[in-house]
Amino acid sequence: MALHHLFHNLEVNPRAIEEICPCLLPPSALPTHAIAIAPNKKEAVKSFAKIQNWTLVFTDGSCTSEGVGAAAVLYVDYQHLATLHYRLGSASEHTVFKAEATALLLAAHLLTSNTEVTFPASILADNQAVIRSTKPGHYLLMHFRSMIQDLHKSNRLSRKDIMLQWIAGHMEIEGNELADREAKLAAKRDEPTSPPEALPPALAERLPLSVSTLKQTHATKLKVLWNNEWWGSPHYSRISCIDPLLPGNTFVKLTASLPKR
Repeated sequence: MALHHLFHNLEVNPRAIEEICPCLLPPSALPTHAIAIAPNKKEAVKSFAKIQNWTLVFTDGSCTSEGVGAAAVLYVDYQHLATLHYRLGSASEHTVFKAEATALLLAAHLLTSNTEVTFPASILADNQAVIRSTKPGHYLLMHFRSMIQDLHKSNRLSRKDIMLQWIAGHMEIEGNELADREAKLAAKRDEPTSPPEALPPALAERLPLSVSTLKQTHATKLKVLWNNEWWGSPHYSRISCIDPLLPGNTFVKLTASLPKR
């Protein structure tokens, strides 16, 4: 009952928030695909130039003041064949990491649904964190892992036939720049730009809200509320004569261990 009142007072709907599910795989489990992360941007550009795969999927996630979006762009034989978009929601509900993970789902779906795709294939992302996290972890990345496993079974592939590679952002690489523009475009719109039937099943419905983003948004609201109350209190008018910045972060840290009585 106490939790019920807490959720009600904070205007939180538990059903709309993502669940932290236990990982179904051990930490030592190998990824379902090959991973390549160059040590720096210069080496990343060189690695991209050496790719000989005919099929390339560029991915990107974008977080702007207008919203959070993801996109994946498919190239086969240097020709742009297809693009998928997905708008997650507002920046107060989702993170850019989640957008990057969503973009990987879109990429896997493009490899699954397009008949002109050939293997081996490369998925290119400009976010190293999401690439490293494709080992057991985030629930969206577990969906990605499952989709890649299905690709393996249906096409009799090995791990090396699907490469997830880091590509340096803003290096004037056509596919990467296009994915960046499409992700920003998706972030601006009220609905996913790709029709529901063109999206992977995991994205058929609206994604649950991110716990970390909700915490940050709530903390920001509390800070604004506290500042408004502090500036309107008689204590502020007296102490501001000594130091108008009090109580700052330094003051809070210094007094944190003092008794409250």
